[in-house]
Amino acid sequence: MSSLGFFWVVSNDANQQKLLEWSIILAKRHYPEVPRCVATSDSSFSCDAQMVYFKPTRDDPRHESIYMLHLSPFDTTYYLCSRSMIMFRFDHLLAGATFETSKHYFEEDDPHCMEEDNAIIVYNKHVIKLFHSWLLTQKIDWIPEKPRHILNEWRKHYPDYSVNEKLMINSEANKRHFMKAFDIQSRRELCGVPLPLWFRFPIFDLDTSLDVFYNMVIKDKTH
Repeated sequence: MSSLGFFWVVSNDANQQKLLEWSIILAKRHYPEVPRCVATSDSSFSCDAQMVYFKPTRDDPRHESIYMLHLSPFDTTYYLCSRSMIMFRFDHLLAGATFETSKHYFEEDDPHCMEEDNAIIVYNKHVIKLFHSWLLTQKIDWIPEKPRHILNEWRKHYPDYSVNEKLMINSEANKRHFMKAFDIQSRRELCGVPLPLWFRFPIFDLDTSLDVFYNMVIKDKTH
């Protein structure tokens, strides 16, 4: 198995699976040389990747992802959640930490304006074993839709953890927040061009405007 690869975790949820397939299309487009693997609790599902099947451990299998990171077969893993879309190659933006997450941007009136997110997690085989062993000891019932709370707790225990603000801007923020967070020069450095569209970042966390995104980015580019 390759030393580096993309990895996703998906349930039997139809919307998750649709977004996963788009995420794979973009991973192949920008990183055709990097292998792909998908772990899923849906034994009837397959896609354009190596498949790993697992039995769900939570009541709602849509919230399994953070518990299944250890199933990646790669020495170094670029984990993407199903809604994470690669807009440009991003290797030059990585911090080189053994466990690294993207950053999530909130509305301005939120006191926690920026914190780690699970849209993309970069990790190696050794540290993910440590993370999974620690995770299994936790008795806290985190909000299922907010796995970033788990990551925030893990950061207190693991020193070599990097929250990389260059990797992702969350779709909950709008173009005004993008413009405030990054000046024109920063945006040129990240993307190669100024920000002409609200999702033109190396990693885009897509959970809104699906049809718009499909028509502008995916449609007619899959052949």
